Amino acid sequence: MKTWLNLETNCIKTNANLKTKDEVLKEISSLALNCDSMKNHSQEDIYKKLVAREKIISTGLENGIAIPHCSFSDIDEFLVGVITTKDPINFKALDSKLSNVFVFIIGPEQLRNKHIKLLSVIAKATRQESFRNLLKKADSPSMVKDIFQSNVDFEANQDTNNNEKSQITIYIQKEEYFDDILQLLSSNMEGSISVLESEAASRYLNKMPLFAAFWNSTDDRFNRIISCIVDKGAINSIIRKIKDIYPEMESEAGVLLSVQDLTFTLGSIDF
Repeated sequence: MKTWLNLETNCIKTNANLKTKDEVLKEISSLALNCDSMKNHSQEDIYKKLVAREKIISTGLENGIAIPHCSFSDIDEFLVGVITTKDPINFKALDSKLSNVFVFIIGPEQLRNKHIKLLSVIAKATRQESFRNLLKKADSPSMVKDIFQSNVDFEANQDTNNNEKSQITIYIQKEEYFDDILQLLSSNMEGSISVLESEAASRYLNKMPLFAAFWNSTDDRFNRIISCIVDKGAINSIIRKIKDIYPEMESEAGVLLSVQDLTFTLGSIDF
């Protein structure tokens, strides 16, 4: 595999005159054929895969961004392309608003973890208003490619040789921060993260006569634990980014982070 990212100008189209979600998916299928990795597939093959993925849940996100994607078992590298449209269209986005920037990904089925990481990296980048505005104003494929190369670090944390590992455990009771923290972590690692459903201790303390007066027996607050193993050298950066997501972390209860250095790890887990 040459690289896990392949963003070429022949897979980019700006100011496309497309009006519907179906037209966007067909245009993606056509552009994808420009890349060597898809030479053994037809436009119809790609279109059917994209449609099947959209039937699960729309890949339309927020703020005019959508990330349509699919996988094939017989390709060995990732294809990334971009379409911007003259007019925004209804892509059934999460925020129910219209979309006009479509970053599409076609990847190997056997590299699901890297696919997830690539999705996370792009989703994170498109949350920045300045980045979105640059893409919407771009009027040529080369300009779009330059914007990505200048603003998105696809190779960050790839193929590191650092054998020292640490385990991060994050206890989250504030639901509004869970998605952002999980997305941050998934964009910084491969196959070494898990989420545990948990319950606050109050649910059990309430049943003890000594503490019964302090908590409601129906306490059902949000409570989840994220556990992951990362390179020790990445710890400070990850902590800093989590504090950016939840600036009140040191002064308010709701999110607790702990780090433990590991002397030995063996194996990996899937997302």
